[in-house]
Amino acid sequence: MLRHHQEDVLVQARHKDGHTLDLVLTRNDTTVCDVHVGGLISDHAPVFFRLRAVVVAPRMQQVTRRAWRRLSTDAFASVLAASELCVDLTSLENLTADERVLRYNQVLTTLLDQHCPTVTVSRRLNKKVTPWFNADCRAARRRARAAERRFKRSSSTTDYEAWSAELSKMKALYEEKTSTFWRNEISSSNGNSRRLWQTLQNVLGDATNDDDGKNTAAFFRDKVESVRASTMTTAPHDVRHRQTPMLECWTPVTTAEVEKLIASAPCKTCLVDPVPTWLIKDIKSLHRLLFNKSLASGHFPQDFTNAVVKPLLKKDGLTPAT
Repeated sequence: MLRHHQEDVLVQARHKDGHTLDLVLTRNDTTVCDVHVGGLISDHAPVFFRLRAVVVAPRMQQVTRRAWRRLSTDAFASVLAASELCVDLTSLENLTADERVLRYNQVLTTLLDQHCPTVTVSRRLNKKVTPWFNADCRAARRRARAAERRFKRSSSTTDYEAWSAELSKMKALYEEKTSTFWRNEISSSNGNSRRLWQTLQNVLGDATNDDDGKNTAAFFRDKVESVRASTMTTAPHDVRHRQTPMLECWTPVTTAEVEKLIASAPCKTCLVDPVPTWLIKDIKSLHRLLFNKSLASGHFPQDFTNAVVKPLLKKDGLTPAT
């Protein structure tokens, strides 16, 4: 009891022969009120008590994002087609690759601010994932809540029994759906260790990660420095020089090639992207200019070198900082 921070709040006997058979165990931080033992019923006495439940408010986080569901893709496509990114491409000819990317980001961000402005919403942290919750579960929960409201209005025994029956059915359905869903997910991950780890992570839950990436970057930086320090006295490897063909120039890409590459690419988006990938797949001419300028100048745009790296923990006891 002490190990689990529990204590018995009753000190008097609960049996006719003075024995202690029934216990009321609570955590030592739980407030118990009006604890008393009633009269004997057969050889036992009932125990009455009240608990002051402490409702812990869920942890909330303020998140700034765009309400993509409210965005009219047709209206955005029309204003994008009339913007300088699609109409006056000659004005971009004399710009460097970095300047073109900067103009690209500025115009798209301005258009999005007009048609899909950012909003700040509250999101619950550590919200449990319930992918198994389907229409059957929703219907069972609706029936249980209806039975509960009916009982609260009538306070009759019949309605209470009906409510208890609906609750039992709902809980049994939840357990069946949960077990069936995750068993099927684990079975379908046979031979795919990456998908299996993702499935187990969804089952066990993911701990809150408030790391902003600095600890992860420091870990890799220290790791590289330790490797360099340990190999500082090692003799350099003798790399034989050999003649290799030189690539003097690049063949400019065409709009058709860009269209083919973009159409075959998945619609993945990074947090540093100004707009989602699925929203800007139609401005192929601008992408062609960006690609050709980068190839011709031999310079990769600086804005495209930024990325968001999130560690994937696969061992127990690890944290993003370690």
